[in-house]
Amino acid sequence: MFSGPFFLGKLSVMIMNSTKDPLVPYNGGEVNLLGLFYKCGDVLNARASAQYIADLNKITSTPTAQTNAISGVYVEQVSWKQDARTEVELVTIHGGGHGLPQPYYRRARLLGTSPMAPNGAEIIWEFFVRQQQ
Repeated sequence: MFSGPFFLGKLSVMIMNSTKDPLVPYNGGEVNLLGLFYKCGDVLNARASAQYIADLNKITSTPTAQTNAISGVYVEQVSWKQDARTEVELVTIHGGGHGLPQPYYRRARLLGTSPMAPNGAEIIWEFFVRQQQ
C-alpha cells in the first residue's frame, strides 16, 4: 500500500472497472494478459481500492449506490462523499472488458467485451464537472 507524504490533502478520484477485464482483475489479484503477458504484480479488488482512497480522504460516511441498465449493460456507481468538495466514485461495468465503454467503435475481443453503452467518456466528464462546483 501507499504511505508517506505524497497524499497531502483531499483528492476526488473516479475508478471505472469492468467485471470481465482480462488484464486488471476486478476481484483483485495478478495483473496480466491471458496469464502470459504484462505481469505487473497484484492489485486490490475494485471496491477495496475505492474504499482505500476514501479512507485516505478521511471519508467516514456510508457509500451510496446507484444501479442502471443502459442498453442492456448493467452499470453500478458507488460514491463516497464527506463534503461537497471531495468524492470517490467506483463505476462498475458488469460484463465489460478492459476497454472504455463508448458508442463509436468496438475494440478487439482480446481485451474482453467492449460495450457500446454507457458512454464512459460522458461519465468521466460528469464526474469532473461535479468537482468544479
